[in-house]
Amino acid sequence: MTRKIKMKIEDFEKLKQNITSEQLLQDFEECKNFTAIGKKYNITKKFVSLLFKHFNIKGSNREKPRRPMPPKEELIKLYAEYGTLDKVANHYDLTATAVVKYFDKYQIPYDLRQKHEVNHSFFSEDNELSYYWAGFIAADGCIDKDRNRIAVVLKTTDVEHIEKLKKHIGSTHPITQRITFDKRPEFKTGEYHGSVFRFSSKQMKDDLYSKFDICSAKSLTYGYPKLNSLYEKHFIRGLIDGDGWVTHYKIGLCGTQNTLKGVFKHLNNTLGLNKGNVYQQYGGQDLWIMNYHVLEEKKKIINYLYDNATVWLDRKKIVADLILQEAPRKKAITKQMIIEAFVKEPDANKVGALLGCSKVTLFRRIREFGLQGGKYRI
Repeated sequence: MTRKIKMKIEDFEKLKQNITSEQLLQDFEECKNFTAIGKKYNITKKFVSLLFKHFNIKGSNREKPRRPMPPKEELIKLYAEYGTLDKVANHYDLTATAVVKYFDKYQIPYDLRQKHEVNHSFFSEDNELSYYWAGFIAADGCIDKDRNRIAVVLKTTDVEHIEKLKKHIGSTHPITQRITFDKRPEFKTGEYHGSVFRFSSKQMKDDLYSKFDICSAKSLTYGYPKLNSLYEKHFIRGLIDGDGWVTHYKIGLCGTQNTLKGVFKHLNNTLGLNKGNVYQQYGGQDLWIMNYHVLEEKKKIINYLYDNATVWLDRKKIVADLILQEAPRKKAITKQMIIEAFVKEPDANKVGALLGCSKVTLFRRIREFGLQGGKYRI
């Protein structure tokens, strides 16, 4: 016997000497069950039961009388009507575990797999919500190759965005939490807390492929689909919310070359932009970057993407609203200005002076314009 149990027994012996049967009866009248009485005296409900036996008092650990078992025919009828054990349990205000025990005792066959609801035709319709969430899934979702399952995993701080998706598609599938450790060199190492949302629908999987070209293992192969021009901006906003960034320095997106060329072409042609850039990630990875850094063009993109919109990633929308309030820079530094400055002066510090900016600002612009390598490395 451990020292911890010995101390509990010693405390119990002292309690027997200090408590009376009248006090115990009063406690039971107030607390209703052994667990609550145990909390009052900081002992387990087992010791409370021993106290009742010591004083020859009849008591029960149940606050309510035992519920009678429902009739077999009633359980069969409810299961046929509801289709799931969870809904049968809710009907009786019981746990699913308790209902399973009833089914087992009556030998009623049942399926432990939960049947969840979802709006299977959600992506069949052309509207803001279907296009936005298709873009978001194209960027940050996962399509199961062998099953009709679609998954979205975000960091736990963005769980409210997953809850929006769950609500919009009319899903009853649960959102679960997980902790992972990612030590790949291209990512920050450490512990990651994520929120996972999975839902299953053959029609939704088929619609995502037929309308938006979204399929399994899309990370390195995804292109840019032919879209309804009325809702194309919502698809792009979903892409940026999933795999892009909205900061005071730039608005951009990462992905395959074909995806970024499609987005880049649409934004430039629609908004008359000409100062953005698309380039391959430095280091030879098969990853491409699209950036717009000029304030005037960032404001055009924000006004275009968010005009009459009802769904977005909140933390990026907050930054977007702040960008709209920014005053223009005194002097915009363009890609051509940097190239011409380096032709005149190879020293980075002197180039910064020529352009009227610090070395840090110059380095930031070089990265934004995709000028890494050779003389542009600082």
